[in-house]
Amino acid sequence: MAKAITRYPIKSDYSDDDDKITAGYHDAKPAGTIAALPAELSANSAQILKLIDSAVNDAEIPLPEDDARRSAIA
Repeated sequence: MAKAITRYPIKSDYSDDDDKITAGYHDAKPAGTIAALPAELSANSAQILKLIDSAVNDAEIPLPEDDARRSAIA
């Protein structure tokens, strides 16, 4: 099952060359146009899509602030 879960985003063009989830997946899911899961995964579709949703998207990670450059004297 793990191999099928890994292959689903690749075969559906929801994974880029760096194995990151693409905007195509994030656009298709709310629109209801997401590619169907393979038969062996369909019984667990809600859990699998939740797993894919939880994959880290670098664009959504806030960058840390550099407090060292701020002046303590105001």
